[in-house]
Amino acid sequence: MKTPTFLKKGDQIRLIAPSRFIEEDDLKKAISFYEQNGFKVTTGNYILSRNNQFAGSTKERSSDLQEAINDPEVKAIIAFRGGYGAAKIVDQVEWSAFEKNPKWFCGYSDATAIHYHLQSMGWCSLHSTMPIHLKSTDEESIMSFYAQLEVLKGEPVEYYLKQDKEQAIIEGKVVGGNLSVLYSILGSSSDFDWSNYVLFLEDLDEYLYHVDRMVNALDRAQKLKKLKAIVLGSFSQMNDNEVPFGSSAQTILKEYASKYSIPVFEEFPSGHQPLNLPIILGSKVKIENGVMVYAN
Repeated sequence: MKTPTFLKKGDQIRLIAPSRFIEEDDLKKAISFYEQNGFKVTTGNYILSRNNQFAGSTKERSSDLQEAINDPEVKAIIAFRGGYGAAKIVDQVEWSAFEKNPKWFCGYSDATAIHYHLQSMGWCSLHSTMPIHLKSTDEESIMSFYAQLEVLKGEPVEYYLKQDKEQAIIEGKVVGGNLSVLYSILGSSSDFDWSNYVLFLEDLDEYLYHVDRMVNALDRAQKLKKLKAIVLGSFSQMNDNEVPFGSSAQTILKEYASKYSIPVFEEFPSGHQPLNLPIILGSKVKIENGVMVYAN
């Protein structure tokens, strides 16, 4: 898997809104933060556009992504927020331009659709917090932004994973992101084989029966049986029916993993929560004694 060049002070970051609309005050906070940390910041032409829930039309949002890809001066593209809409622009973009001007793509949640397509092309990208959260002032949210910048600059990191029992050394490339988005793009032009991968998952505001439906679909699509491991991020604000489903999101995933004796690591601090640590999707990782490091 190919890795874009890590960033240095003075490099240009392009902010775009591929999904839900954003507000001007939030944009000003984001520009200020990245500039104060030594980067040049530019924005998509339509970043403040609004079309119902979307940040502009499909054409406008895809245009901003295309221009960011085409510009050789842009070293990282950061999705401003999630919501819905990123998958609608994936097939509107000429991705061959990315090979000429590779760069980091950053974001999470709905941005999973773009991450997944880049990974299908053989490129790593960064699952990380997004500028919409700069309005939060708690320590963990702010820490997530500095963690994002550390990884973008190529600084080494290691993560401690919760494990129920001692595991053999695990090595594999990381795939994943938001469960709902992954489910929605099964069988699309972005899809690829997950054999020997480490799967990372997170989600927000889903009914538990629907979590089971989505994981069952992944299983029936032969996505689970050859995984090396599953790492679970946050499953926040899960919903249940009046008659309980009977299993938590984590229990559902562990039950499917048990069919193939896949080790599961829980409570990784990434996803829809204040502490949202970055993960390089596509990168090879090594997990030993509950410690995960990048092995590229």
